[in-house]
Amino acid sequence: MKRQYEIQRILFEDYKVCSDFLLYYRCRKCALLKNKDVIVIEKCETISFDTFFNSFSLKKWKKYTNLDNIYLSLTFSGKLKVSLTGYEYRNGSIEKQIFDTKILSSKDKKKFTLSYPSNDYQLLSFELMSFEDDAIIYNAAYVGETDEKHERHVCMALNITTFHREDYVERNISLLEESIFDNSDSILQGHLFVYLTDNGNTVGSRFAELNKYVEVVGQNGTGSSGGFAGGTIRIIRDKEERKITHMIFMDDDIVLDPRVLERNYNFLRFIKEEYNEYVIGSQLCALHNKTFQIEAGAQWNAGNIIGSGRFLDLVRLDHILLGEMETRVDFQGWWYCCVPLDSKELLPLPLYFHRDDVEFGLRQKGFIFINGICVWHDEFENKANSTTEYYDARNNAIVNAIYHQKIGKKLLKKASRDNTCRNIITLRYKDARLFLKGVEDFCKGDDWVVNNDSGTRYDKLKCDGYIHIPSADVPGISIEEFERNNELKPLGNPLSRLGFLLGHFLLPSKYTTTVRMFRPILRSFYRVKNAYNLDVVNGTYYETTRDRGEEIKLIIELLRVLFIISFNYKKVSQGWISNARRYCEQAFWKEHINSLNNRGEGQL
Repeated sequence: MKRQYEIQRILFEDYKVCSDFLLYYRCRKCALLKNKDVIVIEKCETISFDTFFNSFSLKKWKKYTNLDNIYLSLTFSGKLKVSLTGYEYRNGSIEKQIFDTKILSSKDKKKFTLSYPSNDYQLLSFELMSFEDDAIIYNAAYVGETDEKHERHVCMALNITTFHREDYVERNISLLEESIFDNSDSILQGHLFVYLTDNGNTVGSRFAELNKYVEVVGQNGTGSSGGFAGGTIRIIRDKEERKITHMIFMDDDIVLDPRVLERNYNFLRFIKEEYNEYVIGSQLCALHNKTFQIEAGAQWNAGNIIGSGRFLDLVRLDHILLGEMETRVDFQGWWYCCVPLDSKELLPLPLYFHRDDVEFGLRQKGFIFINGICVWHDEFENKANSTTEYYDARNNAIVNAIYHQKIGKKLLKKASRDNTCRNIITLRYKDARLFLKGVEDFCKGDDWVVNNDSGTRYDKLKCDGYIHIPSADVPGISIEEFERNNELKPLGNPLSRLGFLLGHFLLPSKYTTTVRMFRPILRSFYRVKNAYNLDVVNGTYYETTRDRGEEIKLIIELLRVLFIISFNYKKVSQGWISNARRYCEQAFWKEHINSLNNRGEGQL
């Protein structure tokens, strides 16, 4: 028997999460009444919903779910012209189709339902024009029709790992409490739980009043992969009792709109059987520029990562349509990654942090991205950290050892050479040593890496890197020079690069400059003696100084590490290939976390 289901509510901006109304609707003269969550439209004004949050991904819903006919449900008062629209991106331009136009009128609050014709457009949307002052839109939603037998039971568990970020966690759980846990009208009440792994043992009993929905577990020294593994084990433990069907890996420091979870839930209720083990991903948008998309999944390419849908402005309709086009995705970051518990791949490799999501993604069957499912996160360049050099070197090598054994040795040697040369030019000798240390530790084999990965080791590596200190009122820092260096173009042809290198290394170093901390442009360091490495967002810096003796030592160290790679790579790669499956099993993780506990670094 066929039935209609509300599958996507029209959203208005929420000032607690995102106040940029152009992500929700377009208009010249309309206002969101803050305390009533309604929109008022002036006479002869038009409001359209062809936006990131409020357009409907028709092609994807048709491909991945069992829904048939699509309708628009509209609750309003006043006199309106309603136009049902469709959009497609073809040959570099937007094609718009108006399917139907109707005049609706009601003095009192009333609900109408309009039907979209069968079509193959990428997006569906609608426009409203008011024929009188103060026409009010109370709510609206896209409605889908399908046989009742296609509706699935869905219950989601958020798998969050945190380390000394109580304020971020409290903000998101407070939003969940208000929108879902204490809201009897929420379709997610009873269908959403939170498992919070507290890697710093600092959250305590802050969420005791929500213990029906939120479980907090203290666990030290296991890093993000261990934290997510511990949360996964508990979710699997409660799977039958709570009837949990999906878990969402979620970073602790994102900005989350709880209504995103509702969309995810509705999509999963009607997903086709052949896509039941697919991962639902999330667009990642910039925290400080909320309409800017950082990526929507990414390709690994043996370490040459390419983010899908990068640099899209989600206010622009053409960019929204470009984002609808599906491309190859190898992994999804754990800022938001919805995984079905029916999957055989639920636990990560013990990589402490960084690239654990890459390896996890490479094991999944596929990925689905739907417009309107997104989170906001600080940009990657605002998280520059010397320890990342170590973990990127080591964990990139591990992933390639498992999935790209034939070219892994060549790639690792090239990465070692390139990274060392870059860090020598940019005067970051500590970063170069940490990178080479990561490569050397990889060459010690999988057993050594697994048994020596802990919070204690992370703290030691952190001490070996650059310490960020407040940059306020430091006399040598020049914001003007910082901005000029950011505008420099990279060196182009080989001749210009050769000229730069010869001048940089053969001529005396005498300049002081200010550069960005995250991936500075090499040209900024021409004949530089001292550099202030500045993070303008966090207001920190560290200083580096040219030292030719250190450069010679690093070149010798590089040659030594290249020699180690030549003689150890094949054996190490075989070790990871042979044992990777075991490292992703519950039995291993329970023993591993309890082993850290015996050393005072973990518990399960």
